[in-house]
Parts: sequence; C-alpha cells; structure tokens
Amino acid sequence: MVESVKRKRHSWIIGLVISITALSVAVWGVQPARLLEVLEGAEYLYLIPMTGLLFLGLTTRARSWQILLNERVRFWRVFFTLNEGYLLNLVLPLKMGEIARAYLVTRGTELHFGWTTATVVLERLIDVAVCLLGLLLVLPAVVQVDWVRNIIVSVVAGLVLGIAVLYFLTRKRTSFKNLLRRIPIIRNLKLDMVIEDFVSGLGGSRQGIRILRAAFWSILAWGTNWLTLILTMRVFNLDWSFVVVLFVSGIVAFGAAIPSLPGAVGVFELSTVAGLMVFKYPQEAALSVAVLFHIHQLFITGILGAAALTRDGETISGLGEKLISAAQRKAPSES
Repeated sequence: MVESVKRKRHSWIIGLVISITALSVAVWGVQPARLLEVLEGAEYLYLIPMTGLLFLGLTTRARSWQILLNERVRFWRVFFTLNEGYLLNLVLPLKMGEIARAYLVTRGTELHFGWTTATVVLERLIDVAVCLLGLLLVLPAVVQVDWVRNIIVSVVAGLVLGIAVLYFLTRKRTSFKNLLRRIPIIRNLKLDMVIEDFVSGLGGSRQGIRILRAAFWSILAWGTNWLTLILTMRVFNLDWSFVVVLFVSGIVAFGAAIPSLPGAVGVFELSTVAGLMVFKYPQEAALSVAVLFHIHQLFITGILGAAALTRDGETISGLGEKLISAAQRKAPSES
C-alpha cells in the first residue's frame, strides 16, 4: 500500500516537472506587447462554430465507440460516459479516465468490465492510427530532415505492427491469456475473469467489420478536430492550409503521449507552438492558438463530463473501489 502511494506521488512529481518545463519552453521568448496585440485583434465569434464542431466531434467519437461495443449500449449513454472519461483524465494520472469509462459504460447493462476495456483499447488504437496516418500524408511536404521523418515513420510502423500482433494474439487466445496472467498486477489482483472478457472483447467473428465501421466514424471525428483547429487559427487572423493542420494535429498527438500532468497541460501547448512555428508563424500567435484550442476542449468536455458524473451520482473518490470490485467479479465472458 505504501509502495503504491509512493509510485503515485512520484508519477505526479514527474508529470509536474515535465508540464512546467514544457510550458516554460512554450512561452520562452514571447513578447508581452505582441501577445496583447494578438489577443486584442482576435475574432472571438469563431468560438460559436468551434463549439458546434467540438460537440459534433464528440458525437462521432461516441458513435465509433458504440460500434465497438457492438451497439449494446444506448448512444447517449456512450456519449456521456465518453465525456466522463475525458473529465477523469483531467484529474487522474496515467490516463486512468480511459479505464474508468470502461467500467462506467457497463452500468445498467450485462456487459463486463474486461470486455468493455478491450473496446476502449481498440477505440484508442484506431483514433491514434487515423491521426498518425494524416501526419504521414503531409510529412514529405514538411519535414526534410531524414532522422525526424524516420522517427515518425518508425512510430507509425510500430503502431501498425502492434495492431497486427494484437490481432494475431487474439487468434491464439489461450497463449495470449497465459501471457497476460503473468503480468504482476493482474496476478496479484486475481483478474482471471477480466482477462477472459478482455481477450473475448478483442476477438469475435465480426470484429474486423466493426473496426472498419468504427474507423470511418473516427475519421469523421478527426475531421471535426482539424476544422476546429482551422477556426482557432482564424480567431487570430492566421492563414491556414491542410498541411499545417494535419501536421500540427499529429505533433500534438505525439506530445499528448508524453507523461505530464493530467490533461496534457504544458506538453499540449508546447507541441502546438512547436508545430506552428515550423511554418514560421509568430510565437505569440502560435501560443494564443495553443492555449485557446486546449482550454476550449477542456472546458466543453469538462462541463459535459461533470454533468454526467453528477447525474449518475458518481464521485471520483468512490470510483477506485468500484473499479476493483468490477474487475474481480466472477462472470461469464462475452463474445
């Protein structure tokens, strides 16, 4: 127990240091007078369509996840649970909101925690794959440095290989289950039934078709994200191109994977500023875009997630025990 508390404390400290460092780098060299000029000349009416696009993006992401759930949960239940997960990601370390939403979506259904966790893993993999493929499309027009291009291509290739290996392992279910059971935390918490359900959720005779359908809605979701970034740039009277938008979105996706404070505070801003400055945008304008784009996302998803948690009568402190209880419950696996 003491060791667990120490690990959590260390993760928070490391995340804090990384976030503060990233935010410091993002604002280093910014001229206050120029920043004020950028903010005063902004056209904030663009926030209205930005909010509409964000809501549309959340609905398409929810639809993607609902398909992976085999449409066994009502759409609006999936939508609000998705936002509950996003809210929890803002306050819990290590993206624990993703695990929490896997549990929250089971309420009022016969689904089991391990099975829904598998759908969250698939949804995240599809989401990242779509973003990185968009980055690959524009990479030759942006990055002429071979080593940078090779790193990005290697990451994408690794992601594709990982998906292929995951698919192969689901074909060899017994070996895959035995491999997962060797993981210390799974063995210590006695999560055998979760493993059964998890592997079952990754497999299934029609999973390939579901993945393709989910990928279609994920592409639409990223389309709304790209359009929202365009409108955010227009708030500050910046010209844009799809090369810029897809490149910056991909860099931000890379940055969000770096350990930091919940909500990717600092690394999100630095990634956005760095991506825009590749195209010679002024640092003050790039920082303004980064902060508005991030705050807008956090604010809307935070409100929706808080409203959903309140409606469901859930508290952040009480979710931990419920997660462990759901994980250790003995139940037949889903197919």
